[in-house]
Amino acid sequence: MHTVYEGQLVRLRPFRDADEMLQLVHEEHAEPNAHWGPMHHSGHELRRQFDENGMLSADGSLMMCIERLDTGEVAGYEEVGPLTLPRLVAWVGTFIRPLHQKRGFGMEAKQLMFCLLFENLPLQCIMADTLSTHAPARRGLELSGMNYIGCRPAVHYRQGRYEAVVYYHLTRSEWAAMDYRHGIRRSGHVHGL
Repeated sequence: MHTVYEGQLVRLRPFRDADEMLQLVHEEHAEPNAHWGPMHHSGHELRRQFDENGMLSADGSLMMCIERLDTGEVAGYEEVGPLTLPRLVAWVGTFIRPLHQKRGFGMEAKQLMFCLLFENLPLQCIMADTLSTHAPARRGLELSGMNYIGCRPAVHYRQGRYEAVVYYHLTRSEWAAMDYRHGIRRSGHVHGL
């Protein structure tokens, strides 16, 4: 059994199978991202990881499906970049299919992932980053409760120029003071976490 976290708009759940996960990754990488540029993942490597642990590992990849509550459609995924315990910081990232963007799904999915991580792991901080010019991503991070902590200039190279990357974080104590976590429904338990 796995934990499913449910908010007002979306449910954060394990992927049903490797094909469901790989379809989303393929969609994300099919066209160069307007902000980050081309992205690549090995489909074979992702399938191997999924076969090992369903993308639910505290010492490897953690990736959950974002499912709309109103239609049951898969809206995207939430991922955590490599969790190597006893590390006390995790990195999160969100992919929302273009058809489902600008409806609050990504913001709520981040909040659900914050709850999953802080409730199941001894983390003290969750981090995220985006390009300084990516205003929708920055707004989503801020609306989810994350705080701006700084900028590194000329970190990401795209379309012939270097761009700044901005960083956000949410501490355990900041998360514990947030009201939204009390309205989230939880069921089951995530194996491996």
